Amino acid sequence: FRVLRTPPLLGRTLVEDDGGARPSQVVVLSHDFWQRRFGGDSTVVGRRIALGMEISAEPVRAEVVGVMPPGFGYPDSGVQLWGPLPLDPARTWRGGHWFDMLGRLGRGVTFEEAKGEMAAIMEQWAVTYPDHHVGHGLQMRPLLEEEVGEARSALLLLMGSVAVVLLIACANVASLLLARGEGRRREVAVRSALGAGRGRLIQHVMAESLLLAVAGGVLGLVLAWLGVKGLLLMEAGTIPRVEEIGLDARALAFTGGVVLLTTLLFGLAPALRESRTVAADTLRDAALRSTASPGRLRFRRGIVVFEVALSVMLVVAGGLMVRSFRALLQEDPGFDERELLFAQFTLPAAEYEPEEAALFYDGLVARARALPGVEAATLMSRPPLLWEDQNGRFHIEGRPAAPTAPSCCMASFLHVGEGMFETLGVPLLSGRLFGPDDHRVESPGVAVVDQATAERWWPGEDPIGQRLNISAGDEPWYEVVGVVGNVTYDGPGVVWPTFYMPFAQTARTAPFATHSSYLVLRTARDPSAAVPGLRQIVREMDPGLAIARTFTMEEVMGRAVARPRFILSLMGLFAVLALALADIGIYGVMAYGVALQRSEIGIRRALGAEEWEVLGMVLRQGLMLAGTGMALGLVGAFAGTRILERFLHEVSPTDPLTFAVVAVGVVAVALLASWLPARHAGGVDPLEALRVG
Repeated sequence: FRVLRTPPLLGRTLVEDDGGARPSQVVVLSHDFWQRRFGGDSTVVGRRIALGMEISAEPVRAEVVGVMPPGFGYPDSGVQLWGPLPLDPARTWRGGHWFDMLGRLGRGVTFEEAKGEMAAIMEQWAVTYPDHHVGHGLQMRPLLEEEVGEARSALLLLMGSVAVVLLIACANVASLLLARGEGRRREVAVRSALGAGRGRLIQHVMAESLLLAVAGGVLGLVLAWLGVKGLLLMEAGTIPRVEEIGLDARALAFTGGVVLLTTLLFGLAPALRESRTVAADTLRDAALRSTASPGRLRFRRGIVVFEVALSVMLVVAGGLMVRSFRALLQEDPGFDERELLFAQFTLPAAEYEPEEAALFYDGLVARARALPGVEAATLMSRPPLLWEDQNGRFHIEGRPAAPTAPSCCMASFLHVGEGMFETLGVPLLSGRLFGPDDHRVESPGVAVVDQATAERWWPGEDPIGQRLNISAGDEPWYEVVGVVGNVTYDGPGVVWPTFYMPFAQTARTAPFATHSSYLVLRTARDPSAAVPGLRQIVREMDPGLAIARTFTMEEVMGRAVARPRFILSLMGLFAVLALALADIGIYGVMAYGVALQRSEIGIRRALGAEEWEVLGMVLRQGLMLAGTGMALGLVGAFAGTRILERFLHEVSPTDPLTFAVVAVGVVAVALLASWLPARHAGGVDPLEALRVG
């Protein structure tokens, strides 16, 4: 708390005297927990609450010493209370390498300097304590990067997409202002002839541009107020500190800045163009001109090319995200994810010895199997797709130790109950699965490895019959009896070597792992319907025990793909907007060009040009604009989409199919945008056009 520099709302935070070999039995409550469990009672400080701790062999009645303010939730918002960590400086065992540390750099100290200093300490420890520290390291990251690293990249990508859409919209407005300026050339010429200076003319046009920008900004804020609500519903926990998102003074100031910037950038060109009008030439041209000058459309056509190029880049990015998301959804997770319910349990060590914990879980599984609609029930220490770190080193009998560690290999360890593989639908590839005799505390140690483990550590060999352990010592050893298919425990598409051990044997081989587990139910219908019956079973078995949380595999898989779905949804929306705005730009330029060329078209028709020839001429002009913009956009996308590589799954950032589909789509959109002006041009009456011209 001192490092984070967040003062409590009530009472005090933990202090150094609270820690040590026998830490004080005190806790600090989160604001959410204080509100839910104590109703915001300001007298909560000083009360004692009972804690069922899985790591404490004695009952704990901790005193509440403080309450944190709203929004504080380190390391995440799910933390409900904080207590002192028991660390004994006199303890000689140094095997605990799973802790996180939080530090604040000293004045003038850089991150790289601190990282180098910690690396030197770890190297010295490896020499001093070779049995515990060889091969272990300390990974340092800035806290900001740790908290928002992945989300920051996604949000920067989305901000870039927003900027592209804004540029296209502003380019459209600039094109419209230029077209409007062409229609007002005579008016501006008259103003100039009557004595209006160039500065006054620029001021007049810029004022109109500012009014348009302010109106757009106000409308944008209204739409943003509505859009933020939808955004928060879509994000599904993918954005850190999402509760702080909203329209505040900073958002209003940013919007005001954007309004002024767009006015300056995209209103200045039309203003300068109008202010350069020469009164005599304009009035003379208005009387003599019967056809449009080629230069009058050149600038606006350049704007359209720019719009199309930007929209192509954004649509290509959106297309790549669509293909990536589709590949992600089609990824085989290695098990049957339908109709699965998970319930997390943490048994207090003060009330359950390791053998008692094993007996409790045996009874829980047996009674859960009898629930209506439940087809199978089992235990596992880690559900799929939850990113819960249970990786560690293990050693294979007969293998030399690694140069930097007493153990040779790395994998994830899972403790599973009877029937786990059958319940989840994990296929057996060779050997056998655990049998009833393996799920006994006194049974010989056996293990099942997945295909990734077999291929990584026994390439070209049969792992059946091999022995391994996780302590780099003589005991306990586990004999490999089977090989199963890979399961994606660390997220969709991520396969890490994994081996499984019978949960019941943990009472003998790993007593610390007996108190925490997940109950897994496969049901015939909606899995959440089994939750009330499961809670009743727990109340009957231990009235003082609570289920930590329940969730379905459908919910887990939804969270696992939440971030790519969120990015895809917004990028898809921006891509559609960009393409629609480019379509409007093409239509506007082609329609305005037809209006300016009305006299020319009338002359062509009078000289015998057929309607389809005029139609083809206008369509060719539209396709020329779209083709030029598409070519530039595809080149830009080829060079720029590599920044998407970290967001893509099983899709190349230069995927030819995506580029080809986007090219065809842009051509189709350009044809659609040019069709109506072309039809209008083809239907021009020669006599009417010449008379008006």
